[in-house]
Amino acid sequence: MSLPRRTLLLCGSAILAAGTLGGCSLGGNGLRQRFEEQFTRAGMSHDGWLSDSATEVTRLETPLFASWLVLHARNAAQQGDQRNLIAAIPAEGNGFFALTAEPDNWAEVVMAAGARIDVPASAAESARMMVLATNDFKGRQTMISSVDDMPWVDRGSADVTAVREEFGHDIRAPYAERDGKRWIATVWTTHEQDLMRHSVGIEPDLLHADIPEVWVGGLALQSDG
Repeated sequence: MSLPRRTLLLCGSAILAAGTLGGCSLGGNGLRQRFEEQFTRAGMSHDGWLSDSATEVTRLETPLFASWLVLHARNAAQQGDQRNLIAAIPAEGNGFFALTAEPDNWAEVVMAAGARIDVPASAAESARMMVLATNDFKGRQTMISSVDDMPWVDRGSADVTAVREEFGHDIRAPYAERDGKRWIATVWTTHEQDLMRHSVGIEPDLLHADIPEVWVGGLALQSDG
């Protein structure tokens, strides 16, 4: 499956009230069919896995906007990153942005949704969603806001104590600060056996750039391997 960096079709312009889905209050097969329909309209093809009854499509929470849906399609019967796809579609009308391993597309979604990033909370939330939604699925990623959120193999291990003592005060929920005209947001995750710190720069034109750093490597964390 080959995904373009940016795919946007003309879509309905209705902006919905927070928490509503307009004509897309779908669940189960309906949500999967809606996802597949927009995927196909964007000119992409798949080998049938989106139509498979084993494929589940779930909606990720997007407090910043309701006019677009961020959806995760996952086929539990298949292996490989091609069987996980996160994408954004409009709640009404037609459009499709592939987000898996496509961080540049997150800004396109934010702009298409008409989201405002004008306070620290909205900048932090946009950065959190970018890191979550553009995951490449090459290894287990866990979003964390404390040492306790990390997927430890043994919560009584020396690793837990060491990380808590050295970084326990640093690891927290996503936050953002002003840096001139742009925002710098910090998001903590784990990836496989590494503790990661993401510094996400958000420019006035809403372009987002994530600079991930390995803070501590080789930890005793659960993985997909």
